[in-house]
Amino acid sequence: MTCVAVMYGMDLIGRRNAPWLQIALMAGGALLFGFLAVWHANHHPHPLLEFSALKIRTFAVTIWGGSLFRMAVSSIPFLTPLMFQIGFGFNAFNSGLMVLAIFAGNVAMKPLTTPALRRYGFRKLLIGNGTLLAAAVLACVFLGPGTPRIIILAVLFWGGLCRSMQFTSINTLAFADVPAPQLSGANTLFSIAWQMSAGMGIALGAVTLQMSSLIHGGHSTLTVSDFHLAFVMITAVSIASLYDAFRLDPRAGTVVTGHAVEPSEMQADALSGGE
Repeated sequence: MTCVAVMYGMDLIGRRNAPWLQIALMAGGALLFGFLAVWHANHHPHPLLEFSALKIRTFAVTIWGGSLFRMAVSSIPFLTPLMFQIGFGFNAFNSGLMVLAIFAGNVAMKPLTTPALRRYGFRKLLIGNGTLLAAAVLACVFLGPGTPRIIILAVLFWGGLCRSMQFTSINTLAFADVPAPQLSGANTLFSIAWQMSAGMGIALGAVTLQMSSLIHGGHSTLTVSDFHLAFVMITAVSIASLYDAFRLDPRAGTVVTGHAVEPSEMQADALSGGE
């Protein structure tokens, strides 16, 4: 019920002339059902959802920051074709061809992910690649109808590369330190968070467009500037998703990557409090 209320509420916000009373009721209902669900899970001997795995730092990062990341990147395939058709004047076929560059980047990055994880480890890779991903999203702000298509394709391909690396890293890190008795509950929680955040990405895209339109005067027809402001908001969400990665131990996930942590990294972690 909580997932349905949140997603439906975000969908309502993304509509023109949004029914704010209904949205407030949905938000209140989501908070209430969420609280009751967590309370029940913590007091039942065999709950449907187990939250104990959230005490494990590496798993918690993939749920909290990972969900923000999935929301941000899931909104991109929604916003880009709309911008190409409504803002740039492309037809649906050409718009779809341009968006394929994102998924070409996804495929091209796959062979490089494992060597990169072994060389840099999860913390460095999540922070560095996440920053590059945020830059790729922000680069969409500088695209316009007159931008050469090769540059548009390059920006989308770059975003696809970073998107794939971040997805794989988060998926691999999720269960690296989860003990066998907790794997079942952790897998259920991770799957729900994954599906919910991916679905909310579409709603997030609609919400940012609605907010952009309101900021620009509430005009009835979307413009290129509305999409550009929406991408700025998505960039902010992408950056926010990196907060958890900064709190990771440099040795996080070494059991699956075999990454050797340099003594200087361990010393820096000790000086920062070993979070």
